[in-house]
Amino acid sequence: MPAALTKWVCKKQVWAEKIINIRFNPNGDPKIQWELANGEMISVSPDLLCRGTTTPTGGYYVLYENGYESWSPADVFEAGYVKMEDK
Repeated sequence: MPAALTKWVCKKQVWAEKIINIRFNPNGDPKIQWELANGEMISVSPDLLCRGTTTPTGGYYVLYENGYESWSPADVFEAGYVKMEDK
C-alpha cells in the first residue's frame, strides 16, 4: 500500500445483497437491471459497471445511508462486513 496514505478501519452500516444476474435493457434504456439473491430486481446506472475491472455478478450491490450506490467484489465485501441480525 502507498506509504503516504493513512490506514482506516470501516465501522459503517450498509445495506447489501449478492448480485446473481445482469440484464441489459434492449430498448435503449441506459439503466441496467441487477437480479439480487433475495429475488429482487434493481435498476442501476451503467456507471456502476465502470467502477471495477470485473463483472459485478457474484459481488454485492451496496447501498449507503446517504443513498450512494456501489458494488463490491464478494471477497472484498465479505472481508470487511459482517451480516447483522434483524431486530
